[in-house]
Amino acid sequence: MKTPAQPATAWYSHPWPWIFIGMLGATVIAGMVTLWIAIDSNDGLVADDYYKQGLGINKQLARGERAQAMDLRAMLRIHQDGVSVALSARDVAQLPKRLKLVLAHPTRGGLDRTVVLEQEGSEWRGRTEPPSPGRWIVTLEDDAGTWRLDAAAVFPQDREIVLSAAPFKPVD
Repeated sequence: MKTPAQPATAWYSHPWPWIFIGMLGATVIAGMVTLWIAIDSNDGLVADDYYKQGLGINKQLARGERAQAMDLRAMLRIHQDGVSVALSARDVAQLPKRLKLVLAHPTRGGLDRTVVLEQEGSEWRGRTEPPSPGRWIVTLEDDAGTWRLDAAAVFPQDREIVLSAAPFKPVD
């Protein structure tokens, strides 16, 4: 015996169409949020003048070689109210009255800072706040930019940093 046919129910009364529509809607919303984040945020890792920076690497290497020839060494100390540098060289008469210290964050350019250090007796001193916690690249150079010393540091652990003209080695 045949049973009477059940009346067809409307598509919207079943859960599966709504599940598919919900997944598609969530995908569209996630795509729009991703697009908004990509447009609104600044990628600090990408340099606008990367080609010029690549060409300038030879100048940086030459400045490091000049510091090596002068047998330059520096001990940088971070204090609460600033920094001090003890600098030594083969010929102390070649040491400048003013130094430039650059504290560069590897990934966040907005945190980078430059400090001018003035000679006070046997040390060079400058005022700046201690860097925020994390890895930093420390660069010390003379005011004329003829030589350069580099080091990597992890703050706040590293309160004394040795800078030398030896080839730069990143922090592990």
